[in-house]
Amino acid sequence: DIEEAYKLGEEYFDNFIKDKTVFSRVTPLDKLHIVESYKRMGEFVGTQPPLGYIKAPENCHQLLPDPDSMQIIKDMFAWRLSGESVTAIARKLNESGIPSPMQYRIEKGMEKNTKYKDVQWDGGSVSCILRNPVYIGDMEQGYQKGALYKGIPDHRQKKEQRIYVKDTHE
Repeated sequence: DIEEAYKLGEEYFDNFIKDKTVFSRVTPLDKLHIVESYKRMGEFVGTQPPLGYIKAPENCHQLLPDPDSMQIIKDMFAWRLSGESVTAIARKLNESGIPSPMQYRIEKGMEKNTKYKDVQWDGGSVSCILRNPVYIGDMEQGYQKGALYKGIPDHRQKKEQRIYVKDTHE
């Protein structure tokens, strides 16, 4: 149950930040509960932060603005507010030589798989960024869910099944 998961997560939370070995001593089910409680507390639990953010060095569950890429995000919002289409924004980013999110992660060493190193901006990637509540300081997690070990492929969660926490970061 969610309340028990939250309690369990709170119990381990402080120690986990300081000593990651705590996480290695709990059962896989406990780990799921802990991760779920982090989400409910508005803590970032993804492997890669969204473009424009980095994980805080002292707390991998906290997002901080990335000085190297946040201006790209600000420009995208400004262009959209001025009436440009997402396709026009993507074209402008590509023509300016701005790396796509995947290219950026590869360039920064955050992504080792270079299979998608040539992926450029498109309207879909611009649209995803512009619709992501992380850019207004809110955390929405649980967007995609799956359990391959149970035969449940990854699938998009309905909005009411996601975890949304307001005002979690800059």
